[in-house]
Amino acid sequence: MAKGVGVITSDRPVVIVDDDRFYMASVLAEFLANAGLEVTFVTPTAVVSPWSENTLEQDRIQRRLVEKNVAIMPLNKLADMSDETLTLACTYTGATHEIACGKLVMVTSRTPNDALWHGLEAVKDRWADAGRLPS
Repeated sequence: MAKGVGVITSDRPVVIVDDDRFYMASVLAEFLANAGLEVTFVTPTAVVSPWSENTLEQDRIQRRLVEKNVAIMPLNKLADMSDETLTLACTYTGATHEIACGKLVMVTSRTPNDALWHGLEAVKDRWADAGRLPS
């Protein structure tokens, strides 16, 4: 991201495979589409960014991608890849098909930042001395 879209030199589509299901993949898709790149968005779910339904943003996110001409391929997951193509499999049937791919961006789980929790656990034996809030 620090180097921007200039690092993408292929004239073939950039494919984003979203297995995070929140907002990051859609942000990246919009960023790349705004730079003039052809973007394909692959998700194993029926809609883009389904977790964002909880924040009432899902319809707005998907509408923006449609307006930016991002090709949305719902109900598909990555099954295989080669230098120029991806093989996608239907989430329900497993039926496969290939799509063109110049660059692949995988958006998956994130590494948790749990340093605070581990720090607190390390001093758990001192918690009782910290006092209590009034009931």
